[in-house]
Amino acid sequence: MEYRLIIDKNNPESLVLSVHERTAFVDSIERMLNRGTEEITGYADDEIFCVPLDEIYCFFTDSGRVYISTDNKKLMIKQRLCNIESIINENFVKINQGCIINKNFVKKFQVSIGGAIKVCLKNGFEDYISRRELTKVKRSFGL
Repeated sequence: MEYRLIIDKNNPESLVLSVHERTAFVDSIERMLNRGTEEITGYADDEIFCVPLDEIYCFFTDSGRVYISTDNKKLMIKQRLCNIESIINENFVKINQGCIINKNFVKKFQVSIGGAIKVCLKNGFEDYISRRELTKVKRSFGL
C-alpha cells in the first residue's frame, strides 16, 4: 500500500482512496472522515440551516425528495438516503426503505391488530417499521 501526505496551504484539502474492493477497513475510514462533518445542511424556502446530527429526529423521503425532521422544522437536504447511511452514527437506525430515525427521540412503539409496528417520535413524526428491517431495529433497541 502506498501512502503520501502532502501539506500545502494553497491547495484544497482532499483525500483519494484507491482500493480493489470495499472492505470493513474502507468503511471505517469513510465513517471516520464523515464524522468530521457532524452537521447536515437543510433547506426551507429561501433559508439554509446547518443542523447538528444530534438534533435530527429522522431522515425520510417524500415525493422523491429527502428531508430531515427536527424539533420544529422539516428541511429538504440534497443527499440521497443511501449516502446518509454512511455518515450517521450508532444513534440512528433504518426502519424502512424511506426512513432513518434517531433512537434518542423515540417516544413509543405501537403495534396494530395486523402486526404492523409504528414508531412515534417525540416531535410527532410517525412511520412504520418494515418487516425487512424489524430484526435490526429490535436488536438496536435491545428487544
